Amino acid sequence: MYKLLIADDEEIERRALRMFIYNSIPEISKITEVENGLELIEVASKEHFDIMVIDINMPGLNGLEAIKILRIKECTAKIIVYTAHSEFEYAREALEYRVDDYFLKPAKREKFITVVKKCITQIESQNQIKEKSENLEKMIEQISPIIRSEFMTSIILNDSNIERLKIYASIAGIIQSSGFIMTFSIPTHATNMGEYQLLSKAITRKNIIDTIAIQLENLCKGITGQVINDRLACFIPIEKGMGGYRLKVWSIEVAEIIIKKTFQLQGVYVTAGIGGSYNLLEEMNTSYRESLTALNDQSIKSSIKHYYDLVDTTNSLNPFTQYENDFIKFIKQDDVTACKTLVERVFKRINREYEIEKMRDYALETMIIVMRGISNRMGTFTFKSISITVICGSNINVETYEGLKEWILGIIYALTSELNTLSEQRINSFVNAAVDYIKDNYMLDISLDTVAEKAGISSYYLSRLFKQEAGKNFVDYINDMRIEKAKELLSKYQYSIKEVAEKVGYNSPTYFCKVFKRLTGKTVGEYKTNLSSV
Repeated sequence: MYKLLIADDEEIERRALRMFIYNSIPEISKITEVENGLELIEVASKEHFDIMVIDINMPGLNGLEAIKILRIKECTAKIIVYTAHSEFEYAREALEYRVDDYFLKPAKREKFITVVKKCITQIESQNQIKEKSENLEKMIEQISPIIRSEFMTSIILNDSNIERLKIYASIAGIIQSSGFIMTFSIPTHATNMGEYQLLSKAITRKNIIDTIAIQLENLCKGITGQVINDRLACFIPIEKGMGGYRLKVWSIEVAEIIIKKTFQLQGVYVTAGIGGSYNLLEEMNTSYRESLTALNDQSIKSSIKHYYDLVDTTNSLNPFTQYENDFIKFIKQDDVTACKTLVERVFKRINREYEIEKMRDYALETMIIVMRGISNRMGTFTFKSISITVICGSNINVETYEGLKEWILGIIYALTSELNTLSEQRINSFVNAAVDYIKDNYMLDISLDTVAEKAGISSYYLSRLFKQEAGKNFVDYINDMRIEKAKELLSKYQYSIKEVAEKVGYNSPTYFCKVFKRLTGKTVGEYKTNLSSV
């Protein structure tokens, strides 16, 4: 059943049409009337109508203007213009707004019935097409996991039927044929498990696979297959032209995210092997075999292994490689001048021997290695002001050798700047921790080693920091504090020298008196006498 709306400023005309349609077209179950264009827009915005019969000449907003607004609002109703205006310009404008029919008042009833029924037939046809499309989408959604699995199985088994592989890819929603294979190692079951343990492990295993599949889909529209021999192969599509070291870095970052997320959600560590990238689906079996080679390799101690790390000889060609450790050392020392000298040395030696694209990749690789090298040597430190993603994004815009020099130095400046800030923060935190501990424990027999241990640094480093930040060494600092506390006690209480010495951390009254005289210029007795005279 269908709903129809009549828009006409003549009430008699509306009522006549209403009665005629109800009596002649039983498929129409509801008829709504409006008398102007504004009311038409308001009512149509709140309720869907299948068919609208609209007059042109209405007060305020006319019929054509209202139709224009309805189409802008993506109104899909069938629209019949029913008007007394016969000017061609009106008809042309009506067609422009996708009006389904146009006829003049007064119209023969037979013609009107034919027009409305034609609209109903078209709506039914559209609904059937829509229903078939929705059913097809549901069916594809239901079989999509099977198709994706078949797609991955075809890659793993190196199916020679390329057309079938392409059909699988199309149904699975794979637009790009370029990509690579990433294979994960899924934890195995112990052979001596009981039935309940096996069931529990099977559920955990499925959760692990589901977590990887969801993360890959969200990150890069990746496709996962079935687990074969505790290996889960995944296809990662990439845009054509994406390659080089930038792609390698990106693929490793994807694997890192998935491994971290899997551990967070499932409490299990998985490992990943990454194959090389290729432009054709029929080449993906090569990438799959490469991912297995990387995953099974024992020479690299890492949860993520890239095939190119096993066979790539670019490191021997990279002119920056021999200076990686020097860059790390000089950046940590805040020696930008030394870094700049290294950069100039590299560019002078190669004398524009490499294309800018290759040099760009070499420089990107080196800066990422330097960043990771600094982070690894500083424990859990992670750079906040600059990331690998930022480095990759800025590197791609470099087009000249001079621009590449500036890019490298810009990265170095950013790294040294953050390390300087971190260094100052760490120094302050170490010194503050030491000072707080001394304030709370000056009355005890504390040593430099004790305070350093509480602050979390070596006694040698703490001694240097005290001299640097407080302008005095550790012993002088703690003696100053103890004597100040002793002066407070002498001014407030009638303690003996021995009692005061013990309360501020001196086991020997004699040594206390000696330190007191050296720092105040008076003996304890002289100091107490001066207090009494005041």
